[in-house]
Amino acid sequence: MDFPITVRDFLSIVGISLFAGLVVQWLKEWITEKRLLNLVALALALVAAVVAQCVIAEWKPTGEQIFAAVLIGFFAASVTCFGYEVIQNVRGLLGKGNRA
Repeated sequence: MDFPITVRDFLSIVGISLFAGLVVQWLKEWITEKRLLNLVALALALVAAVVAQCVIAEWKPTGEQIFAAVLIGFFAASVTCFGYEVIQNVRGLLGKGNRA
């Protein structure tokens, strides 16, 4: 898979996950309550997936397309959040970071 440049490439679990993960990394500086970051990632992923689906469907998506976009957004946010948590836990096991 190439880097998601087109809307069709973007509307995938990988594309939405990359988007949500990168935006959350930028927002970490301004969101002081770290427990909200996973919810922010979920909201970003859901909104981005639904908007991408609407763009693909020329702003007239069917119910099935919206449902698929919501599922893609949910799974993408899960990959983003749980992937980050796994990395932090492994760092803690290695004696690094705040979970050591």
